[in-house]
Amino acid sequence: MRVLLVDNQSSTHDGMRTSVAGAGVDAEPADIATAAQQVAAFRPQVLLLGDHRALRFISELRERHPEVRVMVLSQTPPAEVLLTFRDDRTDEGLGRLTAREQDVLRCLAKAYDNDEIADELGIAVRTVNRHLEAIRGKLGTRRRSHLVRLARTAHAC
Repeated sequence: MRVLLVDNQSSTHDGMRTSVAGAGVDAEPADIATAAQQVAAFRPQVLLLGDHRALRFISELRERHPEVRVMVLSQTPPAEVLLTFRDDRTDEGLGRLTAREQDVLRCLAKAYDNDEIADELGIAVRTVNRHLEAIRGKLGTRRRSHLVRLARTAHAC
């Protein structure tokens, strides 16, 4: 496995390199200033970010190299790190939902099953299924658990 380590502190590089060395990975150190060039040249499968300034780099990286998995090792608050990974396509998709699809999504956020959603909204279960398919298409996900997380993240409930 090819791993790129990004941190401006050489001691952190050494620690991260030692941590992953036993797992049969090739690790290349980089700093945030050269990270973009290193990703293009080294073509890592995983990017370990230890530099808090690297969070700004994540959006650019995801656009240019969506195949690279990113792991953030940081003292940055987890909520800030998670916001960095939030998918803009999901935000756009949420804005395209109809009012009724948003109602269904709110019910998903409350962990309702399809029968409960139908009862809550006064519609048929078959209609709930059609709304769920439309929501999945607009948000680009097939998994119900992902829809529930998105609904809760979007404060739909």
